[in-house]
Amino acid sequence: MLPKEELDAIKERCENATEGPWKYYHEDGVVATSDKGYCFAPEISEEIGYDGNGEFIANAREDIPKLLSEIDELRNRLDDVEGLLEDALGDLDDMYLNLHNTKTYDDIMDYFEKNEPITRRDGE
Repeated sequence: MLPKEELDAIKERCENATEGPWKYYHEDGVVATSDKGYCFAPEISEEIGYDGNGEFIANAREDIPKLLSEIDELRNRLDDVEGLLEDALGDLDDMYLNLHNTKTYDDIMDYFEKNEPITRRDGE
């Protein structure tokens, strides 16, 4: 999994970038704010030679924050599921079930041995 520090650095770069949306102007070969107030990477089509790169750069301003938000949500959900699994194992152990001799228990324990718990953004 991507370390929290790397995600934080990506978020900071997004927050420090010029507001979007950005647009790729094929006819000019530039990426700019929608009103062409700010131009980025002039002459993309000539320098890079492919319009797909201009579209990618222009859409990254809105796509990356969406992806970062999705990562946060999925990590929080995963943390919740891990917590539920830990609680379930504790409850089952407390009830003295013979869970320790089952494949399910072994699979769950293998998962936790191979994966570090994820720290939620709220610190819980």
